[in-house]
Amino acid sequence: MMFLMLLITTLDNENQWSDLISSKLRNSEREVRMSNGTRADIIDYNNNITYEVDWDRKFYEGVGQSQYYSMMYSSQKRKYRPGLILLVKDTSDLKYAWRASMLCHELEIKLVLVDVTRGVMYSESKKERVK
Repeated sequence: MMFLMLLITTLDNENQWSDLISSKLRNSEREVRMSNGTRADIIDYNNNITYEVDWDRKFYEGVGQSQYYSMMYSSQKRKYRPGLILLVKDTSDLKYAWRASMLCHELEIKLVLVDVTRGVMYSESKKERVK
């Protein structure tokens, strides 16, 4: 599990969380504009991942957006994997995270869960504090 500590855990919108998470990733960029004018929330250049950041209840939308950004940003020289960062407010009810996990596994989307109350980010490989 990935573990990343955030500096502030009182953030209340996904743009603030996206800014903070992106600032903790090495060699990443926020709000990257695609050729058609749409924007990926975060591009992780070190790991070749295009991330969509969404609240856990919106994971269905996030899955589609992450795949779309991956398709749009990938080129013949470099392929980018889709990624979804889900912001979780209530860790006592993880039904959306569970559903997202099953779907992302099936579609080969990198899934990262952020417990916004504790400032902890989890992925399939590590666990990190983002505080």
